[in-house]
Amino acid sequence: MKESVAESIEKFPDYVIEASKLNDVKIIGEVNKILVVGMGGSGIAGDLLKSYVNELGLRIPVFTNKDFEIPAFADSKTLVFIVCYSGNTLEALKCYKEAVGRGCKIVAITSGGKLRELCKQNNVEFIKIPENLQPRAALPFLFIPMLNVLRNMHLIEQVDFSEISSVLRKSFFKEKASETAKRLINKIPIIYSSKRFEGVALRWKQAFNENSKIPSFYNTFPELCHNEIEAYEEKFENAFVIIIRDDYDSKYVKREMDIFRTIVSKKVESTELHLKGTDYLKKVFSAIYLGDIISVELSEFLEKNPDEIKLISELKSKMKGIY
Repeated sequence: MKESVAESIEKFPDYVIEASKLNDVKIIGEVNKILVVGMGGSGIAGDLLKSYVNELGLRIPVFTNKDFEIPAFADSKTLVFIVCYSGNTLEALKCYKEAVGRGCKIVAITSGGKLRELCKQNNVEFIKIPENLQPRAALPFLFIPMLNVLRNMHLIEQVDFSEISSVLRKSFFKEKASETAKRLINKIPIIYSSKRFEGVALRWKQAFNENSKIPSFYNTFPELCHNEIEAYEEKFENAFVIIIRDDYDSKYVKREMDIFRTIVSKKVESTELHLKGTDYLKKVFSAIYLGDIISVELSEFLEKNPDEIKLISELKSKMKGIY
């Protein structure tokens, strides 16, 4: 029986520790680019990896792929992570097949399914993660093993996940989540951040979509100041703007955020989330954890079941047999 989203969020700090122990995969040979294949709750792991690698200033670029085909540049020097919780997602399976054909270095991260079977048949590295979770609730198991692979390749330093887990156990998160969720009743959350935290903003948007069953959107500074700001010329009654801020964002982005909020606050309700501390990954995990709790709290206020994904399931059932 699948664990509920609420149960998984409660165990999120524990899952961070468990996921950190999945670290036995080593990649041999030259790698000059990284491609992360994944959709939805699995795909967000790639967005977070891309942001983290950029933050570290690594010269190896990370690309995300959320499609049925992999890019033309994928070759034998490309490390391809196939991140697919169920192991049965159509897009992931098709991309896996292409990556094998191109001779890419592949690491699959999955709980089982067809993907695990194919990896065994093709002698491809895979990391087995726990079953019976909702994909979006399995984020630590989908993201952290990729960090461990990169550490084993000596591309990044060891991360102290015990410190991250400890931070997530603070009472602040539930208190802040309840307060924010109440303000979001009958609202459309629009989440904004710098490019540095784009993965976090996207995760919040997805959590509101899947857990709370409401429309939600996201964008990043400075791009949104060249187009989306115009959407606030008229009063936007049911929108609620959430700006995720960090002291280490550039002075230009911080100034734009100040001006943007001054302008749009005349037309729409808004709030800010200020990320604290100096450790980038701690801030990422803390912000994601808070967003997840808010979305589940909001689902309770709206009397929605975060575990049900009726429309996603309907679409997938109609796509069966194509692969």
